[in-house]
Amino acid sequence: MRHNQLMLTALLSLLAIYLPSHATAAVMEFAFEGTVDGVGLPVFGLNPAIGTAVTGSFSYDTALTVLPTTTFSTHYQISSPYTLVTYIGGTRIESGGSFGISVVNNFNGNIEDQIVIGKQPVMVSGNQTVDGVFSLDLASRNPNTFTSLSLPEQLILNDFDAWRYGVLTRSGNNQEIITFSIDRLTPVPLPGTWLMLVSGLGIIALAAHSPLRIAKASTAFQSTCLAIRR
Repeated sequence: MRHNQLMLTALLSLLAIYLPSHATAAVMEFAFEGTVDGVGLPVFGLNPAIGTAVTGSFSYDTALTVLPTTTFSTHYQISSPYTLVTYIGGTRIESGGSFGISVVNNFNGNIEDQIVIGKQPVMVSGNQTVDGVFSLDLASRNPNTFTSLSLPEQLILNDFDAWRYGVLTRSGNNQEIITFSIDRLTPVPLPGTWLMLVSGLGIIALAAHSPLRIAKASTAFQSTCLAIRR
């Protein structure tokens, strides 16, 4: 019985450290998937078929200071090492340097909350364009999707019931355009968070046959995790 109590204590100690570190993480990364659903004239030589797969990811730091441009919107400039990258039919489109994120909260119109992630000019296949525009647009009719103008710590695709799509076009000729649906949006776990969790479980497993070793391992692991989080 004492052995089981120590095992439970060690596991709860692990979760107590893991869960807050995950919930309060400042750096967020999301992967997205979709399919091409609209094609105009070729854009930078790209002319994918309807249904072509689209994948990509973006990341940002939620600790950036909010500087509202209106009472319901603000814009962030996101710099390296954070990225905006997508692949349309195998062709890489990326922000290159910095990119922008606009957040709308409680617009009180046809939409309430919205996030737009984009870059102009964008890089295509490693080549810097002059007028290429790439963006992702998620909008909701629900005023409770976001609670403020801060960069969100979670994005749940089903919350965006107004629209969710991406576009690659040219600012000088929007007839050259590719649009795609965003069908899946998945948070990417931070390497440090997973390292803490897996390492902790490993330590507990190795100590499983000795109550004293469990207690020592739990204490040592807590100290290690706190050091990592600093």
